[in-house]
Amino acid sequence: MRYILLRPATMADSGFLLRVRNDYETRSMSRNMDVIGEADHIKWFTTTTDLVYIAETMGERIGYIRFIHHPHETELSFAIAPEHRGKQYAASMLTAALKLPCSIQKPLVAYVREENRKSWRAFLRADWKHAGEYHRYEAPQQDGGGTESMVGGSPRDSERSGTPLEWPGAY
Repeated sequence: MRYILLRPATMADSGFLLRVRNDYETRSMSRNMDVIGEADHIKWFTTTTDLVYIAETMGERIGYIRFIHHPHETELSFAIAPEHRGKQYAASMLTAALKLPCSIQKPLVAYVREENRKSWRAFLRADWKHAGEYHRYEAPQQDGGGTESMVGGSPRDSERSGTPLEWPGAY
């Protein structure tokens, strides 16, 4: 298991989020495959009701987790920065996300594009259950944690250390 710290995204993370979101591979696995402009991104970032967290390991940003609230469910979306893909971070990020204190009262789900086999494997490694429709995954039942969530060690360790897995719509 990788040491992952999740912390709330701040305006200082805005450029990182946009870079990862606009990466070709991220877009190719998203419902909205368009490149998002900086002005639209800033407008979205400063007005969204989504919960956005930055994933870090060893003090370096590696990706993000986003919770999108819908009337009957909360959708989890995530992406890993291109330079950190293939390092087995995804399942640890998903596990850490379940420990966040988001007060989610609705089912937590994720939707994965059929061709996104890497995400399929990550959700299954993190004990999410395939729900049978359009590659829908449901989170295992867990209690929330603190304002930051870390998997694989203590907070001190972290200091050393369509699918709708995207940003749907044009913000």
